[in-house]
Amino acid sequence: MDNPRITQAYGVLALNNLIETGIVEVNNKIQVLEAMDKAMFDELDSLSEEEAEKRAQEMLQG
Repeated sequence: MDNPRITQAYGVLALNNLIETGIVEVNNKIQVLEAMDKAMFDELDSLSEEEAEKRAQEMLQG
């Protein structure tokens, strides 16, 4: 990935797709996506590109 923000965006989009297809069930989709976006921003902001991409993949895998 080019930078951690792109990795973060792909992570949030992937989570949205999992919610939309019913693989992940949540009560409040917007709240969950906003929380994921913030958590990824806070964590990925201080990492290198490679570390950020790896961490985003780990976060999505649970």
